[in-house]
Amino acid sequence: MFLVLAFALATRVVADDFRPVYHFGPQENWMNEPNGKYLGKSELGPRNHENGVEAFTGTSYYDVDNTSGLGSSTSPPYLAYYTGYFPSNGTQDLRLAFSVDDGVTWTKYQGNPIISAAQESPHDETGGLEARDPKVFFHLASGQWVMVLAHGGQDKLTFWTSSEAS
Repeated sequence: MFLVLAFALATRVVADDFRPVYHFGPQENWMNEPNGKYLGKSELGPRNHENGVEAFTGTSYYDVDNTSGLGSSTSPPYLAYYTGYFPSNGTQDLRLAFSVDDGVTWTKYQGNPIISAAQESPHDETGGLEARDPKVFFHLASGQWVMVLAHGGQDKLTFWTSSEAS
């Protein structure tokens, strides 16, 4: 039985041109990154549109040691770093939302944006309009947060670090 199943899966993968079998994948073309996917005690996440700012792609991080200081030792925060997009003028910036109740409710960080379009502008051919998709992690050796940003259509990345070690 196992050999037959393994052969069937291998045949399907070849037949479907290496399309993923167990992950999101459209029947044809592409779908970009699936946004709003979050696995925790609830299926809720930061609202996708609020006060004229849409939430685009980003990354999430479970800050188990509360190095961000946004939670506590008994209630570590989930952090959601995302691209803030203003459809009114095409501006993009980088933002943060956090949850201290296992993702049931989310709070937009009061200091948003954490990186503005103006800050990213000197590094981006479009003046900061194409800096997005933040990938964030805590670098233990330096005690700093690190954010990697992609620049749409420019084959370029920028690296940002938190201003103070935690």
